[in-house]
Amino acid sequence: MIVTFNCSDAGSGVNTLTATSASTTTSTGTNPLAVTVTSVGLNQSVAATCTDIAGNVSTTTVTGISITRTAPAISASATAAGAPYIAGTWTNKTVTVSFACVPISVGNQIASITPPWQVNGPVTNATRTGVCIDAAGNSSTITFGTPTAGIDIDLTLPLATATATTTNAVGAVVAYTAGTWTNHDVTVTFGCTDSGANQSGVAQIDPPIIVTAAGITSGVVGGCRDIAGNSANPPAFFGSILIDKTPPVCTVSLTPNPIGPANSKLVNVTAAITNVDANSGPNGFSLVSVTSNSPTTFGADVLGFTVGTASASGQLRATKGRSYSFTYKTFDQSGNVSAPCSTTVTVR
Repeated sequence: MIVTFNCSDAGSGVNTLTATSASTTTSTGTNPLAVTVTSVGLNQSVAATCTDIAGNVSTTTVTGISITRTAPAISASATAAGAPYIAGTWTNKTVTVSFACVPISVGNQIASITPPWQVNGPVTNATRTGVCIDAAGNSSTITFGTPTAGIDIDLTLPLATATATTTNAVGAVVAYTAGTWTNHDVTVTFGCTDSGANQSGVAQIDPPIIVTAAGITSGVVGGCRDIAGNSANPPAFFGSILIDKTPPVCTVSLTPNPIGPANSKLVNVTAAITNVDANSGPNGFSLVSVTSNSPTTFGADVLGFTVGTASASGQLRATKGRSYSFTYKTFDQSGNVSAPCSTTVTVR
């Protein structure tokens, strides 16, 4: 700080102008005399004495000189939607960065401070800098966040997906297609994809849903959430789910029955198989077996019936005393198999 003294004398004229001070000072000039106070301290003073040629003396003192070179203490904090926010963590809210400054002394108050920053996003590792200046001109700077742990805002909703599995006839886990019938439980599993330029990553996925109820389930839903707090919207939907665990009911009759006359000729015979299923619906039949009470002539007595196929017509030989037993099974749309149904054809 520079204090300038001037001395004037209308009589004999100015002889000397000198300064005295308890502070560290440097001086330049004679009249006016410039005194620079360089020492740090509060309420320092500088005095100057002027003498004229006649020997008269006059002294004046300048007090209250305070010099500080210590910068004020600055700090930075942030909030997201009113809650404290920590740099390097993800949010989906606007982040407000505020600065606070503490003066070094009561006599040297804060002159200016950077106003709060609002960061709307989406951003990754953003930083914000604040500056504080006190009345003496000392300044402090602080930056909230770093290039590797800054302000992270993710505004993109994650995408939820759903797939399903069931069990096939041999117990293997296979993919399940919505809207198709099965005779086992269906497990729906959810997935999640976090997309966008500012990805916080997947934080939580809803657990699998196991559908066991027989009949038609219109569908199930599941979602997911990213680290920033965004939730999938809409959630993933899977459906409908069709489960039938009840086997169909099989009955069979053959026409004609009995066959005749007993002339040892081949007679055309047709099987009528009924397949009753109240849930997924019938889905065909299969001939399980054909037997004769005369196994040695079976090959010549039974023609046209093929075991293991949907065989319902053929020929039987009308030999007196012969009987033929037929066994069928039926299927439904879910893969359930009926209990065997049988009938016997005799020769009259």
